[in-house]
Amino acid sequence: SWPMGMEMSAKLLAEKRHRHNHRVSEKRRDGFPKIGHYDTWEVDELQLLVYRNRGFLLFPHWSNSSEYVSTPESFDVVALQSEDVQKALEARCE
Repeated sequence: SWPMGMEMSAKLLAEKRHRHNHRVSEKRRDGFPKIGHYDTWEVDELQLLVYRNRGFLLFPHWSNSSEYVSTPESFDVVALQSEDVQKALEARCE
């Protein structure tokens, strides 16, 4: 086992979820580029750079994350414990 805090656990789960979704997209989405890594922000930057300099999209089927508007939605770990347990955990962490 590898002991870590709640925040680090949430970050690792988010990374695992991102990698899983990326692999599934490579396998099942038509036109999804096989880029050989999971750093999708680099593909976003490359896509914008090529478009600005050459006027065409390097990966036409790529959804650039910078084209989306931020929303208050959250996709993360959800606590399922009771309110009393949550208060005890918060008090312990302070």
